[in-house]
Amino acid sequence: MEKGLKSIAETARELNVTTAQLRYWDKQELITSIKESSGRYFHESEFEKIIRIRDLFEEARKAGIKRTYDDIRRELMAENMLMEKEENETLTQQEKVLSVAFERVLNEQGFDQAFQLIAGELNKIVTTNQQLQSEVNELKKSMNQMTLRLDAPKEEEKQLRAELDQTNQTLKEVAAALEAREKEEASGKKTYEEETKKAQEALETYKKEQEEMKKKLEEMTKKEEEREARLKEEENQRQQAEEALKKAQEEQEEKQAKKGFFAKLFGG
Repeated sequence: MEKGLKSIAETARELNVTTAQLRYWDKQELITSIKESSGRYFHESEFEKIIRIRDLFEEARKAGIKRTYDDIRRELMAENMLMEKEENETLTQQEKVLSVAFERVLNEQGFDQAFQLIAGELNKIVTTNQQLQSEVNELKKSMNQMTLRLDAPKEEEKQLRAELDQTNQTLKEVAAALEAREKEEASGKKTYEEETKKAQEALETYKKEQEEMKKKLEEMTKKEEEREARLKEEENQRQQAEEALKKAQEEQEEKQAKKGFFAKLFGG
């Protein structure tokens, strides 16, 4: 499980809210959860926002006023708490999803499949970068065409300049998105290297644990064999003791029978 993730029950207990509240706030898109087959999880980066939402509702209750979820959303946006989520979501959310996906594939299918998953995610980022670069090239062509048309009459020139300004703004936005993607790619590569190192360390640890378990099993097997041999020896001794006892009893009975015979013979 990724570091910093806590189950919905743990989050509710730690922040003094109910699991029902967390589910409904998540449904209202005030907070963000990570859903897995094993349940719903929250990253610790969401805890500050959850506490603030809890306090806003509590303040309204004490003041006897009603606060809607839209009111809460506006409060969070005014405090830049929702804005922070939107700005960082591109980087952090993919890292969370990649880490959770890596752990799930690692548990279910092994290291090779996990590495292939991460490589696939990185390929998607590269493909997106190429698409953005293609859009930048198309916009540049469009700008060149508009520049040529600026020699038209002034009425048309004014309109074309407005279009050019809009295109410039779009170009800046696409360039900013491209830069963000490049940073995301670098971050994804770093995460891949870190996860690979962790996986290798985990594999070494697993091998050592297997060796230790093998030695313990061999020792237990040896002890069990010794115990069985000891029990077998005790059983042999018990049988020998029973046979000796039986023989002694037969000899005793034989002596008693002879004694009775002589007693009758001599009138004893």
